[in-house]
Amino acid sequence: RRVVVCFGLFPLTDHDVGVYGEDGTSRASNYDFLETALEMAETLPDDFYYVRVKETDFIEQGFAAELVQRIQAKDNMHLDLNIRQMSSYDLIAAADVVIGKLSMIMEEARAAGKPAIYYDPERYVEGIGFLPSDQDIIASNRAELLDLLRRVSAEKNSSPGRAILEPYYSTSLPGGYDRIRRIIFDHGVCPDFPSPELDHQT
Repeated sequence: RRVVVCFGLFPLTDHDVGVYGEDGTSRASNYDFLETALEMAETLPDDFYYVRVKETDFIEQGFAAELVQRIQAKDNMHLDLNIRQMSSYDLIAAADVVIGKLSMIMEEARAAGKPAIYYDPERYVEGIGFLPSDQDIIASNRAELLDLLRRVSAEKNSSPGRAILEPYYSTSLPGGYDRIRRIIFDHGVCPDFPSPELDHQT
């Protein structure tokens, strides 16, 4: 089972969005990001989706409460509401595919050799010309995102392997791999993702 890590942002005020532009930080964009992650989990149920946003206060304060409940009820999704417990680099290391908005963590995922897809319905990434136009890694709508996700082959996911990349990650949490595996294992993932206890026995 593939692990798809989704890196989102957090909503700014309407005033700030008006000043700085729509780069994925409006309330509507944040709602769309969560809803899109849920749709991916429903459309491609064999994958596991780990969703992390930059700040969680807005979710804890009731943002999109019904949508959040639906996400939390899915057995192939995890919405991380304790983002300081685990390093984002641990998540990148455990990921087969990374999806997100324009951010440094996405660039670091690409630098680490992970398949990374920018979800950009706002066309912000495309508009600023940040990435070469011939790189097929930007999805401007859900259909394109699902298509790109389907096209990421198992061979591409597994290379480079975690063992090769592990020395290059600066992790702040010992046992990070075991912790992310435990979260996924607890959600009923198939034995392709063995539990930490099994890892320690080998």
